[in-house]
Parts: sequence; structure tokens; C-alpha cells
Amino acid sequence: TATEGAETSFPKAALDRELAAIVADPGYPLAGLSVLAMRQGEVVYTAQVGRRRIDDANPVNDRPVEAATLYRVASVSKLVTALGVMRLVEAGKMYLDRDVSDYLGWTLRNPHYPDDPITVRMLLTHTSSLRDEAGYFWDASVRLRDVLRPGGAHDGRGAMWAKNGRPGAYFSYANLPWGVLGEAMEAVTGERFDRLMKRLVLEPLGVPGGFNPAEFTAAELANLATLYRKRETVGGRDIWRRADGPWYPQVDDYSRAAPVSRAGPDYVPGTNGTLFAPQGGLRTSAEGLARVMRMLMDGGRLDGKAFL
Repeated sequence: TATEGAETSFPKAALDRELAAIVADPGYPLAGLSVLAMRQGEVVYTAQVGRRRIDDANPVNDRPVEAATLYRVASVSKLVTALGVMRLVEAGKMYLDRDVSDYLGWTLRNPHYPDDPITVRMLLTHTSSLRDEAGYFWDASVRLRDVLRPGGAHDGRGAMWAKNGRPGAYFSYANLPWGVLGEAMEAVTGERFDRLMKRLVLEPLGVPGGFNPAEFTAAELANLATLYRKRETVGGRDIWRRADGPWYPQVDDYSRAAPVSRAGPDYVPGTNGTLFAPQGGLRTSAEGLARVMRMLMDGGRLDGKAFL
């Protein structure tokens, strides 16, 4: 078949060597990586190179990258969150061109353009006039309304609002709008964002992982990659170390203590949509992302079933 032809022509051995060389580069090494390639809708190549957990003091505790290894996929999370929004749109619970304030239960306005509503579509397309200068994560003790409304307890002097472009006027990439989307999703469903995304997107697509490592299975947690870098933070400053020096864990280092949920038992869904990082907090595998890609390539269908 055409797919079999693609498989036999794929330069697997050469790619294996090149990826191993990238990870072992003496000047710029990588801790580990997973690679997956598709042709004609089918997986034709996978590779796992390096380590998902590193213990320089006791290498016997090192763990290799595996096919099931989960990574924090950073801003690819935005795509997956958008799928959750679209599931709610198709269910009639949200509308793309409706004022998001209707879902939040409080009025969201750029104080420089107080008469301009901010819609769900604007948040999804980075045209809402929200910016990241005041941050885009707050802990469970903070309500997002107190951050985004003028005069709120955490409004940061309005640094999150563009002064030179009204909502819908132009594109400017930002993370904060996804926290607003997360809160709106919680408000219309009454479900906490991490659990809602499992129900709406990850489980229907058969994608492992999620937005909350504290609720991972034992197998998922054991296969969660710690993200490392060759620098450490000392006195608030990042200091780069030599390439042959130690690795410093940056994210998802649970070698000494289990993850703790960002939301306690008293958290009320719909009060702080930034908690589980809709903009960048998804942990999943390369194979999980491939299932998302296959669904998009097939017009919203996967394994013969309609997702969108």
C-alpha cells in the first residue's frame, strides 16, 4: 500500500543516528526527547532518546525516555484547550462571538475601551487586547476578577491591558487570555478545568496525561519527564553552567515528593481559570499529540468517531 511504501522509504537508521547526536551534543546537550513522524495519516517513525529523569549523584536512579513518556508540552496546550472550548461551543454552552462576561459572571473590559466587549473568539485568536505584562498565573487564594478589573486587589496598575489597540483590532500573542477561557469553561460547566479537560478532550481522544500531575495514575507519574536545563537560579538570577556540568530540574521534578494539586478541596470552579495553566500546563506524550493531529487531519473524526 501507499502507507507501506512510505514506511519502507523512511530513513529510520539515519534519523536514529542524528537524533542521538543531537541529545549527546558536547556543546548543547539535551536531557531527552521523543520524536514521532506521520505520513498519510499513519505513524511511520518514532524515537525516544535520552533520559526522562536524571540523578547525577546516583545514576542507577536515571530513567530513560520511553514511548509512553509524558512531557509538559508548553504552549501546544493552547491548541488542546481550544478543542475543549469548541466542544462546549458545539454543545451550545458557549458561543464564539458572545461577550465572555456573560459566562464569567462579571464584566471583563479593557479600561481604555470600556464600551468594547471581549468575545470568546477574541480570546482564542489573541486579539482580546490582554497582555502578559502583569503575569498570567495566580494561586487559588486569588480571584481572577480581582486581577482584571480596575481597582481590584491584584490589578497590577492595569499592566495587562493594551492601551493602543481595542479588542478585536489586532493580533498580539499572550498567555493570559487562556486563563480567562479556563475560568469561563469552569463557570459554564461547574467543573474544575483539569477534570473538565479530561472529560471533554483527553479521554474521548484517548490522549494520556492531563493538566494536573497530582491526579495522574501511578504509571503516568512514573513516566512523567522532568524538564532540565544547564543553569540554576541563585539569588533570583539565572546562572548558566558549563555543558558538561550538572542538570538542574526546572519543571516536574517529583523524585523526592509527590505533586500537590494547585486547587484545594475548597476551590470554587469559575473563580481562577489560571490555576491549571490552560496556556501551557498539559502533560502528554508524543503519541498523545499524534492522536490530536490525526483527528484534525480527518476533519474532526478519530477512529471512525466524530469528535468535532
